[in-house]
Amino acid sequence: MKTKLGRPGQSGKSIEERVGYALGHRIRVAILTLLNEGVYTADDIASIIGESRQNVHHHLKELLSAGSIEIAKIIFFIAVVLFL
Repeated sequence: MKTKLGRPGQSGKSIEERVGYALGHRIRVAILTLLNEGVYTADDIASIIGESRQNVHHHLKELLSAGSIEIAKIIFFIAVVLFL
């Protein structure tokens, strides 16, 4: 029995179908392998796996759509208070 998940862009697709899709291209496999080791920007990934930014971006969008990855935006605010 296939388990269904209701993620945007993946309505009606089973977990098995989504995993199969994510692993269906060598670049997506390389990206998933790398992200398993740590957190990287798209530029970092492109540099490490030796692919263009555009190509990595495309595959990251595919993985995101398949629900295989999540994008985290981290914004650091540093407040500097000077006491004179």
